[in-house]
Amino acid sequence: MRIDVYRGFDAPESFRNYVGLRLMSVLDHLVRQVNHVAVNLTHVHAPDGGIDTRCRMLALLAPSGEARIDETDSGPYAAIDRAAEKLAYAVALELARGEMEARSLRNRRAGVVEAALRPATTGHEPRTLGSR
Repeated sequence: MRIDVYRGFDAPESFRNYVGLRLMSVLDHLVRQVNHVAVNLTHVHAPDGGIDTRCRMLALLAPSGEARIDETDSGPYAAIDRAAEKLAYAVALELARGEMEARSLRNRRAGVVEAALRPATTGHEPRTLGSR
C-alpha cells in the first residue's frame, strides 16, 4: 500500500510518519485490498475564529472502487486519527458492497445459464425440419 501525504501548511516531517503509522494500524487487516492512500492536510478557518486542521483521505481499492473521507478537528493529530478510523470503516464497507455486487452478478449469470439449459415447458415438443 502506497501512502502519499500532502501538507498545505508548514508542518514537521513527523506528520508524514504519524499518518503512515496510523493508517497501517487501522488498515492492517485490509492492506491487501488497498492500493494507494492519498492524504491532504490543510488549515481552515474555524467557525469560532480559530484555525482547524482538515484531513482528507482517498483510498484506491485493489479490485476497484474508492473510499473518501473528509474530517476537520481543532488539532492535526485528532483530525488524522478520526479520518483514519472513518477511512477504515469506509474501505471495509466499499469492499463488502463490491463483494455483494459480484455475488449477485454470479447468481444472475448462473440463473441465466440454468434457464438456457432447462428444456422448454410450453407443453409443445420442439419441431425439427421435415417433421409434421
